[in-house]
Amino acid sequence: MKVSSITGQCGTTLVGGDSVATNPGPYYSNPYACGDNLELVNGSNQNSYLKHVEDQCANTAQGCADGHMDDYSATQQCSGVTDLPGSPYWTVDDQ
Repeated sequence: MKVSSITGQCGTTLVGGDSVATNPGPYYSNPYACGDNLELVNGSNQNSYLKHVEDQCANTAQGCADGHMDDYSATQQCSGVTDLPGSPYWTVDDQ
């Protein structure tokens, strides 16, 4: 059965290619709050994507230490999901 939508910690529907999960999560408002703008900057220091904090990554997941961010993908495949094109990227919290 396909899930029609997923709601993040901020109470909004997560959007692939836009929503970001952080640790600590936005519920704690430090340093990330619901709706914070995050700019993804490419290796040439150019802003490539603007994304929004809407969930907390599972702190039991491997690699989800403090300061970690996960992007929600717009792909519907279950495996073989690759990183953003043209990586590496780094993330800037512009709030």
